Amino acid sequence: MSITVEKMNPSILQVMGYSIEGAGKNEIELRQLAEYTVKPYLSRVDGVSEVQIIGGKIKEYHVVLDPVKMSSLGVTPQNVASVLSQNNFLSSNGYVSDYDRLYLSVTDAAIEDIDKLENSVIKATFQREIRLKDIGTVEIAPKREYIKINANGKDVPLIAITKQANTNLILYRGMCRTA
Repeated sequence: MSITVEKMNPSILQVMGYSIEGAGKNEIELRQLAEYTVKPYLSRVDGVSEVQIIGGKIKEYHVVLDPVKMSSLGVTPQNVASVLSQNNFLSSNGYVSDYDRLYLSVTDAAIEDIDKLENSVIKATFQREIRLKDIGTVEIAPKREYIKINANGKDVPLIAITKQANTNLILYRGMCRTA
């Protein structure tokens, strides 16, 4: 029998986790709340290295195209994909340094509303504009997730916190206690 001992660095592991739930909120809304409200707030806390959101559901739009309508209007799936990728994106433009501050610039052309997506012009001819709703339907559905977090009998997102390497975890936990 042999025993192997290896040094482990607990700084790379998550040291704290919170599940988030709310009455009347579905898994998509809870994930968005965790991602866009709670995560930025916790990321600013001294000693926090990383905040990850695990589980929950991410909202997706599913476009179901009608091949008969597309054929009659002269639209191909490549036309649809091209228009949607050119008009639905989030892109970093770089950064600007000014007065000892660094400003990140982004272009957010993401379509967040189902009506705007349905009314996206796919093809324009002299006779008419062909919109996405003319050749198919748009459905809101959760993205397929392979990780499930369960707290209090409910599927919820988990907010996992990793500490910075030089943070004293014992002092840090004492400061973060809530009543």
